[in-house]
Amino acid sequence: IAQFDTPRAKLEGLFEAFARKSEDMEEHGCALCNAAVELHEPDHPAFLVAKEHKLETRRRLIELAREAGARDDDLGDGLLLLLEGSYMARVTLANDGPARMLPRAARALIREHLDHGG
Repeated sequence: IAQFDTPRAKLEGLFEAFARKSEDMEEHGCALCNAAVELHEPDHPAFLVAKEHKLETRRRLIELAREAGARDDDLGDGLLLLLEGSYMARVTLANDGPARMLPRAARALIREHLDHGG
């Protein structure tokens, strides 16, 4: 996302890039999510790795959303929800299902929060 000039363009570009990259991936979803679902012990080392990764992803999305002008954490959280949901949609419906809408849905959410006060 370094190629984009503004935080907003970086957010939008991130979701475009993710959609393009995931088109080439097998439809197994997020390996960390898959591991977390299978592990039922909240203190299991692998679960903790998955949780830490997701917390860092959330932190980065919130930070970038704030840099773009978001008033609170809602935009970052909404974008994380879209990202996570796209992983699962790919597992069951492949890339021609709802996951293909990820960039458009992200742009709409970004527009709602930054242009209309979310």
